[in-house]
Amino acid sequence: MFDLELKAIVKQYGKVLAVDELTLSVNSGELLTLLGPSGCGKTTVLRSIAGLEKPDKGEIFIKGKLVNDTPVYKRNIGLVFQNYALFPHLTVFENLAFGLKIRKIPTPEIKERVKKHLELIRLPEIQDRYPHQLSGGQQQRVALIRSVIIEPTLLLLDEPLSNLDLKLRVQMRVELTKIQKEVGITTIFVTHDQGEAMSMSDRVVVMDAGKIKQIGAPREIYDHPQNRFVAEFIGESNVFNGKIIEKNQFETKIKTNGDLTLVALNSEKKTQDNVCVTVRPEAVKLSKQAPPSKNVAQGNVEAIENLGPYIKYHLRLNDDSKITANISYSKNTLAYKMGELVYAYWEPGECTLI
Repeated sequence: MFDLELKAIVKQYGKVLAVDELTLSVNSGELLTLLGPSGCGKTTVLRSIAGLEKPDKGEIFIKGKLVNDTPVYKRNIGLVFQNYALFPHLTVFENLAFGLKIRKIPTPEIKERVKKHLELIRLPEIQDRYPHQLSGGQQQRVALIRSVIIEPTLLLLDEPLSNLDLKLRVQMRVELTKIQKEVGITTIFVTHDQGEAMSMSDRVVVMDAGKIKQIGAPREIYDHPQNRFVAEFIGESNVFNGKIIEKNQFETKIKTNGDLTLVALNSEKKTQDNVCVTVRPEAVKLSKQAPPSKNVAQGNVEAIENLGPYIKYHLRLNDDSKITANISYSKNTLAYKMGELVYAYWEPGECTLI
Protein backbone atom coordinates (compact mmCIF):
# COMPACT_ATOMS: atom_id res chain seq x y z
CA MET A 1 0.00 0.00 0.00
CA PHE A 2 1.28 3.46 -0.93
CA ASP A 3 1.17 6.33 1.55
CA LEU A 4 -0.40 8.48 -1.17
CA GLU A 5 -2.20 7.68 -4.42
CA LEU A 6 -3.67 10.14 -6.89
CA LYS A 7 -5.88 8.62 -9.57
CA ALA A 8 -6.78 10.64 -12.70
CA ILE A 9 -7.00 13.96 -10.82
CA VAL A 10 -8.59 16.83 -12.77
CA LYS A 11 -8.87 20.43 -11.55
CA GLN A 12 -10.16 23.28 -13.66
CA TYR A 13 -10.49 27.00 -12.89
CA GLY A 14 -12.91 28.46 -15.43
CA LYS A 15 -11.39 27.72 -18.82
CA VAL A 16 -7.95 26.93 -17.35
CA LEU A 17 -7.19 23.23 -16.92
CA ALA A 18 -4.77 23.33 -13.97
CA VAL A 19 -4.42 19.55 -13.49
CA ASP A 20 -5.13 17.14 -16.33
CA GLU A 21 -5.80 13.45 -15.53
CA LEU A 22 -2.82 13.22 -13.15
CA THR A 23 -2.03 9.81 -11.65
CA LEU A 24 0.74 9.34 -9.09
CA SER A 25 1.79 6.98 -6.29
CA VAL A 26 4.16 7.87 -3.43
CA ASN A 27 6.08 5.29 -1.39
CA SER A 28 6.38 5.29 2.38
CA GLY A 29 9.26 7.46 3.63
CA GLU A 30 9.89 8.93 0.19
CA LEU A 31 10.73 12.56 -0.52
CA LEU A 32 9.02 13.25 -3.82
CA THR A 33 9.27 16.64 -5.53
CA LEU A 34 6.76 18.24 -7.87
CA LEU A 35 8.88 20.39 -10.18
CA GLY A 36 7.83 22.65 -13.00
CA PRO A 37 7.41 26.23 -14.22
CA SER A 38 4.86 28.64 -12.77
CA GLY A 39 1.34 27.64 -13.71
CA CYS A 40 2.18 23.97 -14.35
CA GLY A 41 -0.26 22.74 -11.67
CA LYS A 42 2.14 21.58 -8.98
CA THR A 43 0.73 23.76 -6.18
CA THR A 44 -2.83 22.82 -7.16
CA VAL A 45 -1.86 19.16 -6.76
CA LEU A 46 -0.38 19.87 -3.32
CA ARG A 47 -3.45 21.82 -2.21
CA SER A 48 -5.68 19.00 -3.42
CA ILE A 49 -3.71 16.48 -1.36
CA ALA A 50 -4.05 18.76 1.67
CA GLY A 51 -7.80 19.21 1.18
CA LEU A 52 -7.51 22.93 0.48
CA GLU A 53 -8.83 22.27 -3.04
CA LYS A 54 -11.31 19.64 -4.18
CA PRO A 55 -10.60 17.93 -7.52
CA ASP A 56 -13.32 18.12 -10.16
CA LYS A 57 -12.59 14.48 -11.02
CA GLY A 58 -10.38 11.69 -9.73
CA GLU A 59 -9.58 10.13 -6.38
CA ILE A 60 -7.06 10.81 -3.61
CA PHE A 61 -6.05 7.99 -1.25
CA ILE A 62 -3.95 8.43 1.90
CA LYS A 63 -2.80 5.13 3.39
CA GLY A 64 -5.39 3.41 1.22
CA LYS A 65 -8.29 5.57 2.47
CA LEU A 66 -10.29 7.71 0.02
CA VAL A 67 -10.10 11.30 1.33
CA ASN A 68 -11.81 13.38 -1.37
CA ASP A 69 -14.51 14.46 1.07
CA THR A 70 -12.34 14.41 4.20
CA PRO A 71 -11.70 17.91 5.64
CA VAL A 72 -8.16 19.24 6.08
CA TYR A 73 -8.02 18.76 9.83
CA LYS A 74 -8.91 15.07 9.55
CA ARG A 75 -6.28 14.15 6.96
CA ASN A 76 -3.36 14.01 9.46
CA ILE A 77 -1.14 16.14 7.20
CA GLY A 78 1.67 18.52 8.09
CA LEU A 79 1.91 21.69 6.01
CA VAL A 80 4.82 24.11 5.59
CA PHE A 81 4.30 27.19 3.40
CA GLN A 82 6.58 29.87 1.98
CA ASN A 83 5.89 32.31 4.82
CA TYR A 84 6.23 29.63 7.58
CA ALA A 85 2.99 30.91 9.25
CA LEU A 86 4.40 30.82 12.78
CA PHE A 87 2.17 32.44 15.40
CA PRO A 88 3.97 35.73 16.18
CA HIS A 89 2.48 36.08 19.68
CA LEU A 90 3.58 32.59 20.78
CA THR A 91 7.04 31.41 21.80
CA VAL A 92 8.81 28.66 19.91
CA PHE A 93 7.71 26.19 22.58
CA GLU A 94 4.11 27.36 22.31
CA ASN A 95 4.21 27.19 18.51
CA LEU A 96 5.48 23.63 18.62
CA ALA A 97 3.04 22.59 21.34
CA PHE A 98 -0.01 24.10 19.64
CA GLY A 99 -0.91 21.13 17.43
CA LEU A 100 -0.21 18.68 20.23
CA LYS A 101 -2.56 20.50 22.63
CA ILE A 102 -5.34 20.40 20.04
CA ARG A 103 -4.82 16.64 19.84
CA LYS A 104 -5.08 16.49 23.65
CA ILE A 105 -1.58 15.07 24.12
CA PRO A 106 -0.66 15.00 27.86
CA THR A 107 1.52 17.89 29.05
CA PRO A 108 4.54 15.75 30.04
CA GLU A 109 4.57 14.16 26.57
CA ILE A 110 4.27 17.59 24.92
CA LYS A 111 7.34 18.81 26.81
CA GLU A 112 9.27 15.69 25.88
CA ARG A 113 8.35 15.93 22.19
CA VAL A 114 9.24 19.62 21.98
CA LYS A 115 12.59 18.98 23.67
CA LYS A 116 13.33 16.05 21.33
CA HIS A 117 12.46 17.97 18.16
CA LEU A 118 14.39 21.09 19.11
CA GLU A 119 17.41 18.86 19.65
CA LEU A 120 16.76 17.32 16.24
CA ILE A 121 17.23 20.74 14.60
CA ARG A 122 20.06 21.56 17.01
CA LEU A 123 18.26 24.56 18.52
CA PRO A 124 17.41 23.52 22.10
CA GLU A 125 18.13 27.02 23.42
CA ILE A 126 15.41 28.90 21.47
CA GLN A 127 12.22 27.50 23.01
CA ASP A 128 11.46 30.75 24.90
CA ARG A 129 12.06 33.05 21.94
CA TYR A 130 9.40 34.58 19.71
CA PRO A 131 9.46 34.21 15.90
CA HIS A 132 10.68 37.79 15.36
CA GLN A 133 13.75 36.94 17.46
CA LEU A 134 14.77 34.13 15.09
CA SER A 135 16.78 34.21 11.87
CA GLY A 136 15.15 33.13 8.61
CA GLY A 137 16.83 29.75 8.80
CA GLN A 138 15.71 29.22 12.40
CA GLN A 139 12.13 30.16 11.52
CA GLN A 140 12.21 27.71 8.63
CA ARG A 141 13.39 24.86 10.85
CA VAL A 142 10.82 25.64 13.55
CA ALA A 143 8.03 25.70 10.93
CA LEU A 144 9.23 22.33 9.64
CA ILE A 145 9.40 20.75 13.09
CA ARG A 146 5.99 22.18 14.02
CA SER A 147 4.53 20.17 11.15
CA VAL A 148 6.57 17.05 11.94
CA ILE A 149 5.96 17.01 15.71
CA ILE A 150 2.30 16.01 15.30
CA GLU A 151 3.51 12.82 13.56
CA PRO A 152 1.49 13.29 10.37
CA THR A 153 1.05 10.66 7.68
CA LEU A 154 2.26 13.11 5.04
CA LEU A 155 4.39 16.25 5.14
CA LEU A 156 3.58 18.79 2.42
CA LEU A 157 6.13 21.51 1.66
CA ASP A 158 5.15 24.42 -0.59
CA GLU A 159 8.41 26.15 -1.65
CA PRO A 160 9.51 26.58 2.00
CA LEU A 161 13.02 27.77 1.09
CA SER A 162 12.08 30.47 -1.41
CA ASN A 163 12.29 33.35 1.11
CA LEU A 164 15.87 32.54 2.13
CA ASP A 165 19.01 34.00 0.58
CA LEU A 166 20.99 31.75 -1.74
CA LYS A 167 23.68 30.62 0.71
CA LEU A 168 21.18 29.84 3.48
CA ARG A 169 18.87 28.14 1.00
CA VAL A 170 21.64 25.75 -0.01
CA GLN A 171 22.42 25.02 3.65
CA MET A 172 18.76 24.40 4.42
CA ARG A 173 18.46 21.89 1.57
CA VAL A 174 20.87 19.68 3.48
CA GLU A 175 19.17 20.34 6.83
CA LEU A 176 15.68 19.64 5.53
CA THR A 177 16.71 16.42 3.78
CA LYS A 178 18.55 15.20 6.89
CA ILE A 179 15.54 15.86 9.12
CA GLN A 180 13.17 14.18 6.67
CA LYS A 181 15.30 11.05 6.56
CA GLU A 182 15.82 10.93 10.34
CA VAL A 183 12.10 11.25 10.99
CA GLY A 184 11.24 8.95 8.07
CA ILE A 185 8.14 10.89 7.08
CA THR A 186 6.66 10.68 3.57
CA THR A 187 7.12 14.12 2.04
CA ILE A 188 5.74 15.95 -1.00
CA PHE A 189 7.87 18.95 -1.89
CA VAL A 190 6.78 21.64 -4.38
CA THR A 191 9.39 23.86 -6.02
CA HIS A 192 10.32 25.56 -9.27
CA ASP A 193 14.00 25.45 -8.25
CA GLN A 194 15.82 22.67 -10.09
CA GLY A 195 18.74 22.71 -7.66
CA GLU A 196 16.40 21.95 -4.75
CA ALA A 197 14.62 19.21 -6.65
CA MET A 198 17.76 17.50 -7.93
CA SER A 199 19.70 17.65 -4.66
CA MET A 200 16.95 16.68 -2.20
CA SER A 201 14.58 14.25 -3.87
CA ASP A 202 14.28 10.49 -4.02
CA ARG A 203 12.15 11.01 -7.12
CA VAL A 204 11.21 14.06 -9.16
CA VAL A 205 7.91 14.61 -10.97
CA VAL A 206 8.43 17.08 -13.82
CA MET A 207 5.16 18.82 -14.69
CA ASP A 208 3.97 21.11 -17.46
CA ALA A 209 0.47 22.35 -18.30
CA GLY A 210 -1.14 20.15 -15.67
CA LYS A 211 0.46 16.94 -16.89
CA ILE A 212 3.36 14.77 -15.75
CA LYS A 213 6.13 14.89 -18.35
CA GLN A 214 8.47 12.46 -16.57
CA ILE A 215 8.95 10.75 -13.20
CA GLY A 216 12.25 9.36 -12.00
CA ALA A 217 15.30 9.65 -9.80
CA PRO A 218 17.12 12.99 -10.26
CA ARG A 219 20.06 11.41 -12.08
CA GLU A 220 17.75 9.41 -14.35
CA ILE A 221 15.80 12.49 -15.37
CA TYR A 222 18.96 14.47 -16.01
CA ASP A 223 20.77 11.78 -17.98
CA HIS A 224 17.78 10.29 -19.80
CA PRO A 225 15.10 12.91 -20.51
CA GLN A 226 12.12 11.34 -22.23
CA ASN A 227 10.99 14.40 -24.17
CA ARG A 228 12.21 17.78 -25.32
CA PHE A 229 10.46 19.68 -22.52
CA VAL A 230 12.34 17.76 -19.82
CA ALA A 231 15.64 17.98 -21.73
CA GLU A 232 15.38 21.77 -21.94
CA PHE A 233 13.76 22.41 -18.54
CA ILE A 234 16.11 20.27 -16.43
CA GLY A 235 19.55 21.83 -16.54
CA GLU A 236 20.75 22.97 -19.94
CA SER A 237 20.87 21.16 -23.26
CA ASN A 238 22.18 21.74 -26.74
CA VAL A 239 19.35 20.64 -29.01
CA PHE A 240 19.63 19.52 -32.65
CA ASN A 241 16.69 18.55 -34.82
CA GLY A 242 17.31 16.07 -37.60
CA LYS A 243 16.65 12.71 -39.21
CA ILE A 244 18.23 9.29 -38.74
CA ILE A 245 20.05 8.43 -41.98
CA GLU A 246 21.86 5.24 -41.01
CA LYS A 247 21.93 2.60 -38.27
CA ASN A 248 23.97 -0.42 -37.33
CA GLN A 249 24.21 -2.69 -34.31
CA PHE A 250 26.16 -0.16 -32.29
CA GLU A 251 25.50 3.36 -33.55
CA THR A 252 22.89 5.67 -35.05
CA LYS A 253 23.83 8.39 -37.53
CA ILE A 254 21.78 11.59 -37.71
CA LYS A 255 21.78 14.41 -40.25
CA THR A 256 20.67 17.61 -38.52
CA ASN A 257 18.59 20.35 -40.09
CA GLY A 258 21.74 22.46 -39.90
CA ASP A 259 23.58 19.86 -42.01
CA LEU A 260 25.74 18.44 -39.22
CA THR A 261 26.32 14.70 -39.13
CA LEU A 262 26.04 13.36 -35.58
CA VAL A 263 26.63 9.88 -34.21
CA ALA A 264 24.76 8.52 -31.16
CA LEU A 265 24.73 5.09 -29.60
CA ASN A 266 22.17 2.66 -30.95
CA SER A 267 18.57 3.34 -30.00
CA GLU A 268 15.07 2.07 -30.66
CA LYS A 269 14.55 4.81 -33.24
CA LYS A 270 14.36 3.76 -36.88
CA THR A 271 16.04 4.99 -40.06
CA GLN A 272 14.23 8.03 -41.50
CA ASP A 273 12.72 8.87 -38.10
CA ASN A 274 12.74 12.56 -37.24
CA VAL A 275 14.53 12.98 -33.92
CA CYS A 276 15.70 15.57 -31.45
CA VAL A 277 19.32 15.12 -30.28
CA THR A 278 20.26 16.65 -26.93
CA VAL A 279 23.79 17.10 -25.58
CA ARG A 280 24.57 18.56 -22.16
CA PRO A 281 27.01 21.53 -22.23
CA GLU A 282 29.35 19.83 -19.74
CA ALA A 283 29.78 16.95 -22.24
CA VAL A 284 31.07 19.30 -24.95
CA LYS A 285 34.84 19.75 -25.26
CA LEU A 286 36.66 22.45 -27.21
CA SER A 287 39.81 22.38 -29.31
CA LYS A 288 41.75 24.72 -31.59
CA GLN A 289 42.64 21.76 -33.81
CA ALA A 290 40.25 19.40 -35.59
CA PRO A 291 39.70 16.53 -33.09
CA PRO A 292 39.45 12.81 -33.99
CA SER A 293 35.81 12.62 -32.89
CA LYS A 294 32.62 11.40 -34.56
CA ASN A 295 30.71 14.47 -33.37
CA VAL A 296 32.38 17.73 -34.39
CA ALA A 297 30.99 21.23 -34.95
CA GLN A 298 33.04 24.27 -35.89
CA GLY A 299 32.16 27.78 -34.81
CA ASN A 300 33.26 31.12 -33.44
CA VAL A 301 33.24 32.09 -29.76
CA GLU A 302 30.35 34.52 -29.45
CA ALA A 303 30.19 34.99 -25.66
CA ILE A 304 32.13 33.89 -22.56
CA GLU A 305 30.78 33.54 -19.01
CA ASN A 306 33.19 33.00 -16.13
CA LEU A 307 31.11 31.07 -13.59
CA GLY A 308 33.67 30.09 -10.96
CA PRO A 309 34.17 26.33 -11.24
CA TYR A 310 33.59 26.39 -14.98
CA ILE A 311 33.62 28.69 -18.01
CA LYS A 312 30.63 28.74 -20.34
CA TYR A 313 31.51 29.30 -23.99
CA HIS A 314 28.79 30.22 -26.47
CA LEU A 315 29.64 29.31 -30.05
CA ARG A 316 27.92 30.31 -33.25
CA LEU A 317 28.35 27.47 -35.70
CA ASN A 318 28.98 27.68 -39.43
CA ASP A 319 25.29 26.97 -40.13
CA ASP A 320 24.36 29.96 -37.87
CA SER A 321 23.04 27.71 -35.07
CA LYS A 322 24.45 27.89 -31.55
CA ILE A 323 26.04 25.54 -29.05
CA THR A 324 27.32 26.01 -25.50
CA ALA A 325 30.17 24.25 -23.73
CA ASN A 326 30.81 24.24 -19.98
CA ILE A 327 34.55 23.79 -19.50
CA SER A 328 35.79 22.98 -15.99
CA TYR A 329 38.15 25.67 -14.81
CA SER A 330 41.63 25.27 -13.40
CA LYS A 331 44.73 27.46 -13.62
CA ASN A 332 45.92 25.27 -16.47
CA THR A 333 42.69 25.42 -18.46
CA LEU A 334 43.23 26.47 -22.05
CA ALA A 335 41.39 29.73 -22.64
CA TYR A 336 39.62 30.74 -25.84
CA LYS A 337 39.06 34.30 -27.00
CA MET A 338 36.04 36.15 -28.30
CA GLY A 339 35.63 35.61 -32.03
CA GLU A 340 38.13 32.73 -32.13
CA LEU A 341 37.33 29.82 -34.47
CA VAL A 342 37.24 26.57 -32.46
CA TYR A 343 36.00 23.00 -32.69
CA ALA A 344 33.31 21.65 -30.36
CA TYR A 345 33.18 17.86 -30.00
CA TRP A 346 31.65 15.13 -27.85
CA GLU A 347 31.29 11.37 -27.60
CA PRO A 348 28.37 9.41 -29.13
CA GLY A 349 27.33 8.25 -25.66
CA GLU A 350 26.62 11.86 -24.70
CA CYS A 351 23.84 12.14 -27.29
CA THR A 352 20.27 11.52 -26.13
CA LEU A 353 17.72 10.82 -28.89
CA ILE A 354 14.16 11.96 -28.31
